[in-house]
Amino acid sequence: MDVLVCFICRSQVEIEKLAYQTSQLPYHRYFIIVGFEVNRSFRSIKETDSFLEIQSLDDTNLEILKRLSLVYSPPEYENIAFYVSNNIISLEELQRLFNNLLNGIHTKTDYLFSISRMNFVFENSTAEISSVDPVDYSQIIEDAMMEKPISFENFKIALKELLPEYTFILDESCMSMSNDIKNILLQHNKSNFVPKITSYYNEIKEHEKCIMFFDFDPGISNYSSKIITIEGYVVYFRF
Repeated sequence: MDVLVCFICRSQVEIEKLAYQTSQLPYHRYFIIVGFEVNRSFRSIKETDSFLEIQSLDDTNLEILKRLSLVYSPPEYENIAFYVSNNIISLEELQRLFNNLLNGIHTKTDYLFSISRMNFVFENSTAEISSVDPVDYSQIIEDAMMEKPISFENFKIALKELLPEYTFILDESCMSMSNDIKNILLQHNKSNFVPKITSYYNEIKEHEKCIMFFDFDPGISNYSSKIITIEGYVVYFRF
């Protein structure tokens, strides 16, 4: 079954305990690591597990949680369960949740919600993120994920945080890209992620998985997510 279970972890102790408790789940696990650098070499971690490391997270913002689970998780998983709290984890409840999803029924409790990629595309989200002055690090990331225009300097901060777990191959067009952006991609590649994806600069690619940077927004409609700047610079992600 093409399903994914997401968890939020805020310490090494928490993820090790959670990984052990859920080691028998017959689903792909996706751990969102908040505020620390995780050691992935401990027992109970599986080869199929996925990770996303971020500096901060407002786990009361459902829109942000949905984007984290959809945009930065393995794209082959259509149906997703997301634990906002890890205190109550039940295989029976997950099986019921995924069966309901297959019938178009969504689950939402104070500790767990479900979502499918297809339904999310057609949702008319009205969630708004309040602005904070001065804008702190967390606010920069949230604004970027909500596709709000941010400054180029904040764009670089958000890009470092939100790049997915791919190794980026720089197309020849990237030779004239800003060195600041190229360096961010090259630094990201030092993590040696197994899946690879190509990045382009000022080139539109309509039907392939890629990341596209532009000096001015070309208004592409077919994309997974994007980050835009006040100055017009934009990056599109397509997975």
